[in-house]
Amino acid sequence: MYVLELTDDDMRTIHFVGGRYCWSDALARHCHAGTNRIPEFVAWEIKQAFEDDTDGGHSFFPMLDQHSELATKLFSFLESIV
Repeated sequence: MYVLELTDDDMRTIHFVGGRYCWSDALARHCHAGTNRIPEFVAWEIKQAFEDDTDGGHSFFPMLDQHSELATKLFSFLESIV
């Protein structure tokens, strides 16, 4: 089981980006504000969505400030999936 803690502001950002990108779409489907306990198979699904956005050499998490607290959380979550 993986854990991802998201704030109300994090969720507002995720919903603002919405279905434009795979990362935000996956998080909007599987997560909520608060502590998210994510089963391994869902974590791998989210990881794949994160990676799908990088096709063609693009950066992770389009439309998200790479130095934001949310980006830091998402990179940590991504790196934790083994």
